[in-house]
Amino acid sequence: MEVLAENRPLLLVWEDIHWIDPTSRELLDLTISRVRNLSALLVITYRPEFEPPWTGQAHVGLLALSRLDAQDGTALAERVAGKALPPAILARIAARADARS
Repeated sequence: MEVLAENRPLLLVWEDIHWIDPTSRELLDLTISRVRNLSALLVITYRPEFEPPWTGQAHVGLLALSRLDAQDGTALAERVAGKALPPAILARIAARADARS
């Protein structure tokens, strides 16, 4: 990571860390402590119930995002699909997305 960031800016993405295992958590903690000195952006996503211990650090920022409303969810699903989707399919997509909440 450090060698890569010396040559060009680096983007690191960790998703869904509310499900993180202890070994991966150790690696993430180490990454967060080292990224402050690098030309890098670390993006971490997690559910609202997760309480990140890093938010008090000077090099850590928090951006809370709200849920998409039905219209925005439909637009996103159709954009990914590349076409208009039937209402039944959109309802299934929305139900599966809500089931993970």
